[in-house]
Amino acid sequence: MALHLRRFADIPLPHPDAKAFEVKEADGRPLGVLYMDFFTRASKSQGAWCGEYRDHKWLDGKEINPVVTIVCNSIILQLRLRRYLVLMMPGLFFMNSDMGFRVSSP
Repeated sequence: MALHLRRFADIPLPHPDAKAFEVKEADGRPLGVLYMDFFTRASKSQGAWCGEYRDHKWLDGKEINPVVTIVCNSIILQLRLRRYLVLMMPGLFFMNSDMGFRVSSP
């Protein structure tokens, strides 16, 4: 399974250090939006967490893809996340470093 991540250039970000990606299946089917913020800052809580801005759901027969975030404020956790990137979009997909993905710029 390969996932394609394309970085958004013109999407609002929670902080200038954060990045946002459109996530698609290898066949181009959209899966959702992923925000990543792995930079250590004094203004952030310590630790690492995942969250969602919008759930995955079906509305009037139309699939609404999730918008999720992965945040980290620990150097040790950042190193681990670089090795094992885990995306938690409820019931949608799971990915780690053994599975393929591509990242492209706008």
